[in-house]
Amino acid sequence: MGLAFAGIVTNLMTLIAMRSFQVCLSDIRESSRLVFDSRIFEGLSEYFFIGLPLLFVLVLDYWGWEYMTLASGFIGITEQAAQVVLINMAALAYMVGYGIQSTITTLVGSHIGRGQASKAKEYYRASLIAMVMNILVLIGLHYKFWHYIVGIFTDIDDVVEEALGVMPWFLVNLIPDSARGQ
Repeated sequence: MGLAFAGIVTNLMTLIAMRSFQVCLSDIRESSRLVFDSRIFEGLSEYFFIGLPLLFVLVLDYWGWEYMTLASGFIGITEQAAQVVLINMAALAYMVGYGIQSTITTLVGSHIGRGQASKAKEYYRASLIAMVMNILVLIGLHYKFWHYIVGIFTDIDDVVEEALGVMPWFLVNLIPDSARGQ
């Protein structure tokens, strides 16, 4: 329940900030007005065919999490606690890549919208460099300080030991999570 409220507050604050920028910046005020006419449906089929595979991947991701939830009934309490610790660590690491992706998507999209394709390509190349640096820094920090990072979430020795036992696999998992969207 707390996570749902956090999501609502985060998205509401984002909406308020975006709308504030639209109102305050005169050069985008006119273009940000929402007008409903037949043009809003132009090119919708292209987005549908792009979005359909992404929807399939999202469904698989959701099913993966559901499978982990069901499978956790077959493991012990210590292993479940270690899984919760690792999921929380993964969520924190995932947010860095998500922030980079959101920023670059906004920058690339705004420059494409302005007709500045070369500048958009520069930002895209910069995002690839940021992604690689993000992966290297996250893996390095987790490898060097993993005992302390796990200690943030729990001080139960058995859980720490269990979480540290799968830490190499966790580090491998950081690569696709950190490369998210790039």
